[in-house]
Amino acid sequence: MKRNAPERAFTTLISISVVPYALVAMLNCAAGLMLARVSQGSSHVVADPSAWLALAVLVVLALGAVLGLRSLFRQLHATVAIERRVRLLSVAVPPDLAVAARTAGLAGRLDLVEATSPYGFTYGMFRPRVVVSTSFVGSLTATELAALLAHERYHVRHRDPLKVVISRAARATAFFLPAVSLLHDRYLVGRELSADQRAVRHVGRRALVGALCKAATPPGWDELPAAAAMRENHALEARIIQLETGVEPTLGPIPNRALACTVVPLIGIAIVLTVTAAQTAGAMCVLCASACSLGWLAPIALRRSRRRLSLRP
Repeated sequence: MKRNAPERAFTTLISISVVPYALVAMLNCAAGLMLARVSQGSSHVVADPSAWLALAVLVVLALGAVLGLRSLFRQLHATVAIERRVRLLSVAVPPDLAVAARTAGLAGRLDLVEATSPYGFTYGMFRPRVVVSTSFVGSLTATELAALLAHERYHVRHRDPLKVVISRAARATAFFLPAVSLLHDRYLVGRELSADQRAVRHVGRRALVGALCKAATPPGWDELPAAAAMRENHALEARIIQLETGVEPTLGPIPNRALACTVVPLIGIAIVLTVTAAQTAGAMCVLCASACSLGWLAPIALRRSRRRLSLRP
């Protein structure tokens, strides 16, 4: 997995999960007219099996939207709860720890909490911060502390807590597309591997291994799994392999079965919605809706292109 592989996995899973809803947006006027005619008992719509199939597709997408919003609100609530808990447990950051945080690029973004269990993690959606426990800091050497902060700096810089929230919501929204769930797992593993790589480049492998060996299990806060960019259990094996060999492990491609179970439903959704919309609202309405949708998609694509062209190597 290359350095930007987590970002690619994140972008891909978001793009795939948005496709069915983008199709509905492109055919929104036709879909709305079809639903209105079905509710009114229009004979040629009610008797058309494709209309009912399209209605079933809309129901599944509506269920996905509800699940996605539920995941989003749950994580927002957990984020607020963990920020409140950290404020209650926070103690003053000693000068030497403040210097280490500033050296790692975490000035003003480090919280020290009083706890007997050694742990550290990144939290916060819109302005991510790093929290470490007093016992963890006390057990680390200077180089191990630098390795820990370099690892967490990666999560802060790439806004991983926010991306995890979005990725989980996308996975819930596109629950019927297995590739999205697999890409979510790949993103979680990839971000940990990339964060470890950053720490090794800055401090060295031995210091990072020492810090990981001294880290205990995360605190038993109920809101923590939904609010923090914590280490994932399924990423541990890949991290160990990378630290032992010095080579990033190959995660392999997404299985063909998962790809087929993702591509086929997307094609089916596109065909069902397009055919039903054309039969219900007419081909001209479908073309008009598509043109209008492309009209608001074009500025987004142009802005992304300009952003990529403006990036410095």
